[in-house]
Amino acid sequence: MDRLAELERKVRELSTLLEVSRVINADLNLERVLHTVLKEAIEVIEAEGGTLWTIEENRSVIMPRAAVGPAAESILSLRLQPGEGIVGRVIQQGCGDLVADVQHDPRWSGRVDSATGFATRSIVSAPLTSYTGTIGCIQLVNKRGGRLFEQSDLELLTALGAQAALVIENSRLLEQTRAYARSLQQAWQGTLDALTSALATRDNDTHAHCYRTVELTVLLARRMGIPETELPAMARGALLHDIGKIGISDQILLKPGHLTSEEREIMKQHVRLGYEMLQHIPFFQDAMPIVLYHHENYDGSGYLAGLAGEEIPLGARIFHVVDVYDALISERPYKPAWSHEQALAELRLQAGTGFDPTVVEALATLTPEEIEHIRTLENFSPATRDLLGRGIK
Repeated sequence: MDRLAELERKVRELSTLLEVSRVINADLNLERVLHTVLKEAIEVIEAEGGTLWTIEENRSVIMPRAAVGPAAESILSLRLQPGEGIVGRVIQQGCGDLVADVQHDPRWSGRVDSATGFATRSIVSAPLTSYTGTIGCIQLVNKRGGRLFEQSDLELLTALGAQAALVIENSRLLEQTRAYARSLQQAWQGTLDALTSALATRDNDTHAHCYRTVELTVLLARRMGIPETELPAMARGALLHDIGKIGISDQILLKPGHLTSEEREIMKQHVRLGYEMLQHIPFFQDAMPIVLYHHENYDGSGYLAGLAGEEIPLGARIFHVVDVYDALISERPYKPAWSHEQALAELRLQAGTGFDPTVVEALATLTPEEIEHIRTLENFSPATRDLLGRGIK
């Protein structure tokens, strides 16, 4: 009979460990998981209640993270000093403890009972130990039926405490990672704004050109059914397409009149310069196709590589249409702004020679609302900012 009872107990313990593992893998809510771990421990060990404590605020205070039992609400408002009571000693020493009669144990802090009105008779306490050390304690009180806690209870509680510690540490690591990602994202936003300003000042244009071309590139890519996973690369390529102009002298770049044939050849080198500027920055590698090939013509007459048709990366074919379209609908010293219809008609005339006909026809599907939205942009939309930074977080 004793062997049968022992077998049943082992089965309950194993079932509890499996259930806790299932909850840990299925639930990302830390407080809910800790409450489940504690509740399962109380049930299988047959205690009247329990508390899960962690040491917080740079190890300056011990706080209850979950409590189950008659005095649970009162316990959740308590705070212990490091080393205080049995909980504090377990955390300090990193090993569990069985106490048959807490009232006669010198380590017992009666402050919890005084605050809650709960009469504690016996306690089993196990550390929450992870790869960083002991970070807390799981403590059960008063074995039901007036019985005493056993060594097997402590062993099971220690195993459950290790699982709880893993959940807590993973949650902390996740939060640190999220905080780091947020700081990276904030740094990227500042870099994005600075980069946009730098690109605008190196060309006879405004920030709005940058905003319009990036947004329109993304809009057309979606219209053409390009997967969302490819859009960040296209957005970054659209943003950085003329980054190489930073390396072109002001005498050529800002020249008010027509360029000589020699100057035009130098200007064409901004494609190569852009590639050289970005080739060692991993985050911008996916932008390279647009930077390198956005001046390639569909019939092979463009520069610098002389690619034709589908040899030209799709992102570059889309952006080529976008770049010329934006130039046509924008006012310049030498021409007024064209209407959408005029610009589309011109692009259709050059479809198959300068431009991919499929992209031109995708542009033709824009609604009046979309056209007006693009024309009046004065910043990146939140969604596009997220696309531009995707891959940092």
